[in-house]
Amino acid sequence: MTYRKKGKRPARMTALSLSGVIAAIISLPAYAQEPATAGSSVDTSQAQPTDIVVTATRSSERISRVPLSVTAFDQAKLDQQGVRNVDDVARLTPGVVFTRTGFAGNNQIAIRGISSTVGASTTGVYIDDTPIQVRSLGFASATAYPEVFDLERVEILRGPQGTLFGAGSEGGTVRFISPQPGYKEYSGYARAELSFTEKGSPNWELGAAVGGPIVEDKIGFRASIWHRRDGGYIDQVSQFDGSVLKKDANSRDALVARFALGMKPADWLTITPSVYYQRSTAHASPEYMDRVSDPNRGIFRNAEPILSRFPDKFVLPSLNIEAEFGPFTLTSVTSKFIRKGSPLQDYTLTFPGLLLGFDIYRDGLFNPLVPDYKLASQFRAKQNNFTQEVRLQFSQPDSRITGIVGIFVQRAKQTTRQTFIDPMLPTLISSYFGGATVEQIFGVPMIDASTSYLANDVSRDHQEAVFGELTYRLTDRLKVTAGARYARTSLDYSTFQAGPWAQTASLATSGRQKEKPFTPKFGLTYELDGSNMIYATASKGFRVGGVNKPIPLISDACRGDLQAFGLSPEIGPYNSDSVWSYEVGTKSSNLLQGRLQLYTSAYYIKWSKIQQSIPLSNCGFDFVGNLGSAVSKGVDVQFQAKLTNDLQLGGSVAYNTAYYTDTVYGAPTGSGGARGIIVKDGDALPTSPWMVTLNADYDHEFAADKHGYARLTYTYRSRNDRLLPQQDPETLSYSPDTFRGQATHLVNLRAGVRISDLDVSVFANNLFNSHPRLTRDNLATGGLIFFSTTFVPRTIGLTATYKY
Repeated sequence: MTYRKKGKRPARMTALSLSGVIAAIISLPAYAQEPATAGSSVDTSQAQPTDIVVTATRSSERISRVPLSVTAFDQAKLDQQGVRNVDDVARLTPGVVFTRTGFAGNNQIAIRGISSTVGASTTGVYIDDTPIQVRSLGFASATAYPEVFDLERVEILRGPQGTLFGAGSEGGTVRFISPQPGYKEYSGYARAELSFTEKGSPNWELGAAVGGPIVEDKIGFRASIWHRRDGGYIDQVSQFDGSVLKKDANSRDALVARFALGMKPADWLTITPSVYYQRSTAHASPEYMDRVSDPNRGIFRNAEPILSRFPDKFVLPSLNIEAEFGPFTLTSVTSKFIRKGSPLQDYTLTFPGLLLGFDIYRDGLFNPLVPDYKLASQFRAKQNNFTQEVRLQFSQPDSRITGIVGIFVQRAKQTTRQTFIDPMLPTLISSYFGGATVEQIFGVPMIDASTSYLANDVSRDHQEAVFGELTYRLTDRLKVTAGARYARTSLDYSTFQAGPWAQTASLATSGRQKEKPFTPKFGLTYELDGSNMIYATASKGFRVGGVNKPIPLISDACRGDLQAFGLSPEIGPYNSDSVWSYEVGTKSSNLLQGRLQLYTSAYYIKWSKIQQSIPLSNCGFDFVGNLGSAVSKGVDVQFQAKLTNDLQLGGSVAYNTAYYTDTVYGAPTGSGGARGIIVKDGDALPTSPWMVTLNADYDHEFAADKHGYARLTYTYRSRNDRLLPQQDPETLSYSPDTFRGQATHLVNLRAGVRISDLDVSVFANNLFNSHPRLTRDNLATGGLIFFSTTFVPRTIGLTATYKY
């Protein structure tokens, strides 16, 4: 158990009946395009909305022909929507919720209600063909999403993708796909932006990319470099008098560089080595402290005594080799993902409160007897992944059979080291306990003059897998798909902790977990015509297990919480979990004489042996357990309509409800003791039930190759009125302080001119300066210090892009 601030960030959900949704889906083909009459004034070549080509099935195919629930953004769409990071991607994608917390830069992504803050990731995250998602190991372990610049596209695959993308894709997969080297023509892309956040500092970015042939048809390249500065809007203030110590402290810098070299020694062979580098530093937490802030007046402040800092960098070298032999394509991808992070987090208000009681902060934000006391937690996090995949694809236009087979090998090592920099602990103990020493109170002395806690966690995940997927065309309209992945996974783990706050001079735990998951997939696709199809899929997703760290008995509250669960401090390992997903959907790309695209899907997911965090509500810590079963069910609708040749409307509507279907009890407390409830049948999983995105795009050509345009985007996330387990008074983890969530509304506006290859626009993000609480947590139950996050305040700016 790594020390952290307490607090969960729930979203919300409600119930759903699938019968009406399925009926609506089946009826959709009745609206298929009618042939244009002789007198029709519709020019369908102009009215047809964009149909992006994706590789969600590991082969290039128009998104309207892929029998999966997929959302994709190409570079043009990313620019249109002003997408700058994964937060923006999630905001525009139905069924996806992305949450950032202030703790060590942590983040969480939920796809169709499937998410977890513990263990291995439930969502696969890929840069090209390399998985980069992280195991939750301690609390400096958050996935490092790539910045959004010079991307060919971003794809979000909803539902388990275990067959083609492995054990990390239990709920879905997010793919960031880079442009390839140019062999015939030069191309370039540049973007510059300057903006101003209300009551914050300026933001700016500058980047450029270029690619083209070195030797035509033989050697090509693609190179890019980009830097962005977000100026911040949360002030760091004194804990004593509220004076501003650092204005707009939560600034952030990011630098990205990439180089790819393509070589074609023969017409059938392409070799592409590349390297991707990213460095980012968040200079303070994105959370504001409720006690010293006033969101209604646009005042966001943090009074933690130590300014937190979250530097992170990674490098990704890879080698892609592709050989074509008639209808066969053999692809080999070899990559190495190397990442380092060193977050520094303020703990000054956390652990003295757990030890001494949070009443010490009732009249201020400092210890009455030791007002200058400071405690910092220094993390050192490393991720080192080697990945090798080889796949063979068969595709021929006149063949009834297409397919892919492959092998996958990964060696992933993760290390998290946590150190408490705590030189004033002896003074604190002496002041509050009548001259007592650290050793007298905790049972062990300081590790050294400034270190009161040390923890080291190491995991080694190994995977070897074979996979395949075959599609057979039974008739000209009906196709059947079957696929499977068989893997051998092993996890070797070790944990170590020592020091006064651990109440031990040395405590080590280690072990190994092995499994052989099998993840099948089945699908049917029926093509009504060249632009309308119905599909149905059943697929399995899987996630490997892990281990809990022992929980230090800092206070009687910790002992009491563990006894209530019937547990000892050495909680032990937790097991794997899995999902079965059943989905039906339609894709219609040419409705209303080519003016409407409409994609729909309805799904039912059964999640078994769920790995979830279980808070010890009075102690301030938590552990991981397998909590029975849950269901997630819902519907996604995406549409894009061309009302006129100038005006286009689009968006998505998603509904999801996810909840436990079992009541899970703890062990009896003592001889004949009662069994408390850990989670109750009907308790919610964290998600937002309604997610709506609407956009209007007006684009008018006022002269040859000169356009004026305006774009308005509205996003809505509803509150979840079901109770999370920690909101349910009948559960052991109940905390009255748990955040109940809020509905959110966000409006962005952009307008500009496009003259040939140059595009200049002005924009206003968060146009109405909305500031709902997105997350809220406290230091522990009964604590008086709460931290919250919200939207970045209204930001107005200017963007210029150039493409050729």
